[in-house]
Amino acid sequence: MKKSSVDIVLPCYNPDKDWASNVVESYKNILVDAKSWTPGLIIVNDGSTKGISNKDIEFVRANIERFEWINYKKNRGKGFALRKGVKESKADFIVYTDIDFPYTHLSLINLVNSLVQGEAEVLAGERSDNYYVHTPFVRKIISRVLKKIVRGLLKIDVADTQAGLKGMNKLAKDAFLATTIDRYLFDIEFLWLAGKKYVISPFPVTLKDNIVFSKMNLKILLTEGVNFVKFYIKTLK
Repeated sequence: MKKSSVDIVLPCYNPDKDWASNVVESYKNILVDAKSWTPGLIIVNDGSTKGISNKDIEFVRANIERFEWINYKKNRGKGFALRKGVKESKADFIVYTDIDFPYTHLSLINLVNSLVQGEAEVLAGERSDNYYVHTPFVRKIISRVLKKIVRGLLKIDVADTQAGLKGMNKLAKDAFLATTIDRYLFDIEFLWLAGKKYVISPFPVTLKDNIVFSKMNLKILLTEGVNFVKFYIKTLK
C-alpha cells in the first residue's frame, strides 16, 4: 500500500545557533513514528540576517532526503514565508509549525494521522489551559482577547487560532494560498477562508517543556491591530 506524502513547512528567521541539529533531531523522531506517511521538509528563510550558514543547510540536506530550502533576502513575515513554502509543496498533506518544533513530536504525529484518516480537511492545534500557566502576561491577554473575538465576530469553529501547529490536505491548500496577511494574523485569515469551503476542526496539541516565548513589542501589536481591522472589514463584504 502506497504511503501518503506529507510536507512539514517551517518558516525561519534569525534562528538559534543550534537550529539545524534541532531540526534534524526533530525530523528523525517524527520519522520513527510516521507509519502510514512519509515526511518531507520545506524550510523558508524569511530574510534572516544572522544564524544561518551554508554548513547548516548542507547538514540538514545530508540528513533529510526530501528537503527543500527556499530563500529570499527581505524579511516579509511568517505568513508570507509559509505561503512560499505551501505553494511549493506537492505532497498529499501539508503541516506547518515553527523552526524550533515547539510542540511534542507526538502532537504532530497524531495531527497528521488524523488528516491522513480524513477526519477533516484542516486541523488546527488547540492548546490546553496548561499553556497559560507559564505564558508571559501580555501573550496571555492577547490570546484570550483573540479567542473572544474569533468566537463573537468571526464565527470560526476554532477558537485557538494562533497555536503554531496546523495541517491541511491538498484541497485546502487553495484557502491558505488565498491569504494576504504577511505576519502573525495570517492564521485567522486562513481558518476563516478555509471554513467557507472545508471541514476545519481543533486538535489537541502539547507544547514542549523548554520552549522560550518571543517578546511582543508595541510596534508588532499596533501593526497587527491594523491588520485585524482591515481583515475584519473584508469579512463584512
